Amino acid sequence: MIHMKKELLTLCFCLIGLWGAGTVQATAPVTPTQPSALRYFGNAHETLALVPQKSGFSLCYALPGENGTRWNWFYLSPERKDSYTLREEGPTVKADSTVRLSPGGSQLVAGRYVYPAMTYTGKPPDEAFQEAPYEMAPDEEALIGYYHGGGDVLLVREHQGELELLYELEKNDRDFTKSNSFALVKNHYDAYTLMEKGPYTDTSSPVRFDRNGSGLGISLRIGNHSYSRIFTRGENDRPWRVKPVITLAQAREKAKAFPVPSKIAAEKLDLVSVSDVVSTAKLDLRYSTANNLFGEAIVSSKKAELNRKAAQALSRAAEILASKGYGLLIWEGYRSYEDFAVAKLLLGPSRDSLLPPLSEGYSHNTGRSLDVSLYDLETGTPIKMISDFDELSPAQFRAFPGGTDLQRYLRGLLDYAMTQSGFNGSDMEWWHYEYKG
Repeated sequence: MIHMKKELLTLCFCLIGLWGAGTVQATAPVTPTQPSALRYFGNAHETLALVPQKSGFSLCYALPGENGTRWNWFYLSPERKDSYTLREEGPTVKADSTVRLSPGGSQLVAGRYVYPAMTYTGKPPDEAFQEAPYEMAPDEEALIGYYHGGGDVLLVREHQGELELLYELEKNDRDFTKSNSFALVKNHYDAYTLMEKGPYTDTSSPVRFDRNGSGLGISLRIGNHSYSRIFTRGENDRPWRVKPVITLAQAREKAKAFPVPSKIAAEKLDLVSVSDVVSTAKLDLRYSTANNLFGEAIVSSKKAELNRKAAQALSRAAEILASKGYGLLIWEGYRSYEDFAVAKLLLGPSRDSLLPPLSEGYSHNTGRSLDVSLYDLETGTPIKMISDFDELSPAQFRAFPGGTDLQRYLRGLLDYAMTQSGFNGSDMEWWHYEYKG
């Protein structure tokens, strides 16, 4: 329900301590890159890959001695056509060079090194999973999260079954998509080696994690440098809360006085119950319960409604997901303009950017928007996704590369099902979709 804008990102980082009809068959690749889209370069000793990204490319460097299964990732900052800045920067290393792609793509030039194009038949740096990857071992998953120290922000994630460390290159990189990623090679329980290796760097450092009494990672040391864990509200099961500036009763009374914007009033809602159209949908309407941003129910309705065409499109998404064993968990559907105004008034002027202006209304007022997650069709249990609903953290972003392989797969599977069925997703909230029909 809450749509974070740029100004709010700064606030949220401070708050967490930093900063067609018929059955559709699911054959969804759920990582952004297909292996066929990769271009490989190298020689007898080194292998590199150019991985297309939304904002350009990443350069992947295969680690020697790992049988082609471990790669370091470097974000390439665009300079001009086919020319990029390679920043081999991490917790203990820093080296800059220019990467150029020759006309026709026959060579990759990194500073003084020239790598001819090559054919590579090993494991690609980023696989497009067709089936759900295995769950990560709980003891290692407990280490995944954000760590900070000495002005640096680190993110520990799982990638292809192994832990990696992401190093934030730019402080305004809200979703960690412009970060470098380094392999963590496990030695024994909680002891790893950080491999900071690329065309111009070759450093390895011991890494040691410390845990709390619950077994969660709370700090890590890289050599002599220490980093403390930052727990987001979603990670510690304490939803982010705001203190309303007025009471709910006062907000309800004031909301009645606001005229519905003409654009919203002109909408032909044609609302239907989601449960009547999508029989497998489960409801967890957060703003009809106390499990939300405000800590109290601000919407009296206990049913999820959508525009009829949007609901029919949602049924197609449900078919795709059912073929994989998942169902749709509805967090938010249609909400009246008055309910929107109540939320806006509760937030107050200091948090005005969290929701659109009252004069514009809100996408959920049209009946064409919804917030949605997944549950297990067999057990009925909600799936632990990459973040909670309305979690104000980097994990809310659709392109966030953190978490586990399974969490990113499930986010991608949901996105595939929804976009194949006629919805557009929000870059800022992986759970938010708008019907485009």
